[in-house]
Amino acid sequence: MNPSVAQGFDELLEPDYSKGPAGTNETSFLSWTNQYPVMRGSLAESWEIVDDVTFVYHLRKGVRWWAKAPVNGREFVADDVIFSIKRKAEVKGGYWETRMLPEELPVSLKAIDKYTVEVKAHPGYLQPLFEWTAVFNAIQPPEVIDQYGSMQNWESHVGTGPFMMVDYLDKSSATFVRNPDYWMKDYFGPREGNQLPYLDAIKILMIEDRSTMLAALRTGKTDWLDALDWEDADVIKMTRPEMMERSYPNGSLSIYMRTDKPEQPWHNINVRRALQMAIDEQGMVDNYFGGKGLIVNWPEQDWADGLPRYTPLEEQSEVVKEMFSYNPEKAKQLLAEAGYAAGFKIEVIATAADVDLLAIVEDYWSKIGVDLDIQVKEVGVFRSIEQGRTHKDAIIRKETLNGTPYAWHPFNPEDSLNLSMIDDKFANDTYQEVVDIYFFERAKADAIVKDFYKYAVEQAWVIQTPMAHQSIMWQPWVKNYHGEWIVSYVRPQNFTKFIWIDQELKKSMGY
Repeated sequence: MNPSVAQGFDELLEPDYSKGPAGTNETSFLSWTNQYPVMRGSLAESWEIVDDVTFVYHLRKGVRWWAKAPVNGREFVADDVIFSIKRKAEVKGGYWETRMLPEELPVSLKAIDKYTVEVKAHPGYLQPLFEWTAVFNAIQPPEVIDQYGSMQNWESHVGTGPFMMVDYLDKSSATFVRNPDYWMKDYFGPREGNQLPYLDAIKILMIEDRSTMLAALRTGKTDWLDALDWEDADVIKMTRPEMMERSYPNGSLSIYMRTDKPEQPWHNINVRRALQMAIDEQGMVDNYFGGKGLIVNWPEQDWADGLPRYTPLEEQSEVVKEMFSYNPEKAKQLLAEAGYAAGFKIEVIATAADVDLLAIVEDYWSKIGVDLDIQVKEVGVFRSIEQGRTHKDAIIRKETLNGTPYAWHPFNPEDSLNLSMIDDKFANDTYQEVVDIYFFERAKADAIVKDFYKYAVEQAWVIQTPMAHQSIMWQPWVKNYHGEWIVSYVRPQNFTKFIWIDQELKKSMGY
């Protein structure tokens, strides 16, 4: 489901807004799935782990679907949960089918009564299944699917969430109005006990032209904008110094090379290390990112939620320190020792948006005799190659705040995001060690993963470029908002139900 149109749906569990920047700051709300330690009940009022293969959801009573055909405001019940889980597990090509291992799918689903759902997992896979059903699962009513076959058409949307879609123009806008029968009340702060949501309506604009988008924010036509690069953020602050901003490292270009072909040069670990060593990371930070960048950013980054698993360069092994110190002469030596003194050619699949940065890498690698052949593909073609892992040599991937430290996408041999084709015993053993503990023994799992990540960086499975800073910016009149970006997996902008607009302040500022 497109996150921009998911304002009307609820999950069984959702992140606790009071545990983010609006309250105790226990989580940053900057990543997709790093909120697990601060989950609270949503459609499920509570839950329990019965044994190592069984968990139970106790559903909230009195929640109703929107008063809209064909559901017509009936009560939300256990059969709705079972229907949604089964449908997501069975839809071919859907998110669950492409991301979940067969062992992560449920063994059985049972409605114990009208408000209680029992889920059985395969041995050893209880926690991944709990994660998928709890937070990667927008609950949908069976009547809509029975009548329309899907919710691809926005006019058929029926949910239990805070906002109801009333208009959608493709590549233009999505408009929502307040659900007057929403079940949730504010649970913290000065407005505790008040009915949510506070906003009467939301309009999400899909502006493709960057200059138009920035102008809309700068002139007060829009209230909020995410994913601004550091240059755009600096320009806006120059003209609107009162604008609110949250800046953080997010977004880098990594080159994933196939390691499953012994005949290729980069199958050799020293060749991969040489390629990393040949890139002047600090020079890129200083000259390309205006001094705002992060070196060593894969597979975890230096940000609040990633700190338990992140190791800065100065604490990495001597091997890694050498890899990230610009040393083209040593890189040429490593290539010669590996039998590639004359260099080689490597093809990388990319999109047009990545060419400028790849051109910098191309120049660095040319100095050690490596010819980077940049193959630019249209976005749809690129995605097809990425999903199918059909790249011949290498492919780029935009890295963002990790947020999924135990989903193991880059390392799982079966996962479509394992673009380097890694099949490593230590990686596989580590996954088995953490998969059954990560949700409920977070500190222990973090320690295990941190050690593995240091090993992963040493392997140079991914050639990293610096991670730039980006910003979220919003108008001063947006209240009870503190730079949250992703408050729920299904509904990233779930913060909208907690915020309100100070109309008097907006008017006093001339907008």
